[in-house]
Parts: sequence; C-alpha cells; structure tokens
Amino acid sequence: MAKRLMCDPPSGWRFGFPRAVPEEYQKKRFYEWLDMVGYPTKVRESMGEHFYCRFWEEDDEDKV
Repeated sequence: MAKRLMCDPPSGWRFGFPRAVPEEYQKKRFYEWLDMVGYPTKVRESMGEHFYCRFWEEDDEDKV
C-alpha cells in the first residue's frame, strides 16, 4: 500500500493543516509548498532556526 507524508506546522490548524505534502515538495521545495498552501511566511520566518513541523506517514487509500 502506498503512503503519503503528512505535515502539521506550528498552529497549523489555523491554516488548514495537517495536510499531505506532495512528493515533489518533500525535499528541497518544502517552504515553497507551505507558502503556496497558505501557511504565512511571516509566521515561519519569525521562528528562525527553530521552525519545526510534525511529520508522519499515513496509508494513501487513493493509491491502492
């Protein structure tokens, strides 16, 4: 069964998180994806080096 990577940034519930991270954004373009889906850049940047997200994998029912 296929898996999908889920992400929950700090206060993510305010911005529609947790969400599945598309594969093409899981490595180098993760911050770009956060910006695209509405997570405020100012919130992320205000945390500096201490910006941490919670990640986990879930079964992807669409890719059986």
